[in-house]
Amino acid sequence: MEDYKAQFEYVKAIFDKWSKDLQSIPEGEEKEKLRAEIKKVIDRFYGSIQLN
Repeated sequence: MEDYKAQFEYVKAIFDKWSKDLQSIPEGEEKEKLRAEIKKVIDRFYGSIQLN
């Protein structure tokens, strides 16, 4: 059970970092590129998910 908790915390940390990165970037081309990169990774590993 501890392994799953550690894995969850690791994945959660990645999503938290992405969220903070997206919030810190002003709207524009750079933000859209980051969104596209995140979506590509999520789609590749988890299937299609909508990012808002």
